Amino acid sequence: MPLKISAETFNLIRKFVVVRSDDQALADRTIEYSFVISRLLALPRGKILDVGCTEANNLIPLVLNESGWDVWGIDGRKFIYENPSFHFMLGDIRKTEFIDANFDYIYAVSTLEHIGLRGRYDVVEDDERGDAKAVKEMRRILRPNGVLLITIPFGVRTVVRPLHRVYDGAQVDTLFSDWNFLEALYYIRRKGTDWKKVSRNEAEQADYSKGIYGLALLKLAPK
Repeated sequence: MPLKISAETFNLIRKFVVVRSDDQALADRTIEYSFVISRLLALPRGKILDVGCTEANNLIPLVLNESGWDVWGIDGRKFIYENPSFHFMLGDIRKTEFIDANFDYIYAVSTLEHIGLRGRYDVVEDDERGDAKAVKEMRRILRPNGVLLITIPFGVRTVVRPLHRVYDGAQVDTLFSDWNFLEALYYIRRKGTDWKKVSRNEAEQADYSKGIYGLALLKLAPK
């Protein structure tokens, strides 16, 4: 099915998104957004949750709305776009009010690594298991035959306070021990260069402290 975007959506894009050639944050998101959108558009339309949807350049909910999805979002910050077709919930993904098996699909773009870190997004208390609690809750509210899409920093294990965690392979395997890995892609880049697709072993050597960044793009299903 060809992707159709309405004039209203384009106006929203022009109003809220400023694309600059030197905007590395947006460049980094491009590879993550492309992964999520391409995988979702290959699946049957359904009810979907965007975890951590309040990101200045996040247009995925608008794209999915225009493509016939039932789109929901949850974040501790208010969502900046007003769209009657998008259902936003102000809340915490570690513990939600959603019923069991509520969604066909869930995705979280560069979100999991922030959950439970004090000083990030108005979090005032550290929760070392915040990310694990979030993954457990996402499994609860995802239908048994559903799909979870996750993008996270990957490489030498570290916590860059108050910004984010960087996960290594052992942590990823532990976090998602109750999930089947349907697809796993890994990328690295040095500061000032473009992303390069590599093996998991190569990506695990990416050292954030040395200006080498790693990224894991994961497609999962509950066991």
